[in-house]
Amino acid sequence: MRIEIIELSDKITDLDLRAAFEPFGEVASVSVVRKARGKSKVSAYVDMPNNGEAQTAMHHLKGRNLKGRPVKFAPSQSQKDGGRKRGSRRNPGDKKGGTSAGGRRV
Repeated sequence: MRIEIIELSDKITDLDLRAAFEPFGEVASVSVVRKARGKSKVSAYVDMPNNGEAQTAMHHLKGRNLKGRPVKFAPSQSQKDGGRKRGSRRNPGDKKGGTSAGGRRV
């Protein structure tokens, strides 16, 4: 599971994040997004192969202070899409949704 962490301190490092997440399970990779001058863009990505471990880490780390800033997570893609699966379609004329132009259920 890829976790996006937002509004981080510009003092945060990959090692800081790895140390925070590893107690909850395997961390495949950590990447702090940096500005051109090497300062943190205050966001990062942590990849954890096990979704359950990732969810546990997020639950325990949310709001925890790391380098002077509380840990915040970006909304998941499903939350950004309003809960709809990506690529799901609906016939605009069909208020119930889920049918194609031929009247078959999609």
